[in-house]
Amino acid sequence: MIWAQVKGKVAAKNTFKVKDVRKLFEKALYYASVHDWKKCVKHAETLQEECFIKECVRGETIKKFVINLQDDSDSSFSENEDDLL
Repeated sequence: MIWAQVKGKVAAKNTFKVKDVRKLFEKALYYASVHDWKKCVKHAETLQEECFIKECVRGETIKKFVINLQDDSDSSFSENEDDLL
């Protein structure tokens, strides 16, 4: 998010000269406020927490899937649920 903000400020005044772009970049980065950084960190933490919760739920709901490569049976499915464990 900060990167997008900096890129936008550089693009608004871009002269396409490397020296100018570097100065614009440094100035835009310097003026990224503490509030902007805090907002970005909070957003990242929220996304991380949401992903953690989704992963926990996913782990609880997905059942173990086992394929027995040594089985000589022609059947694709096990008749006995104990065979899956």
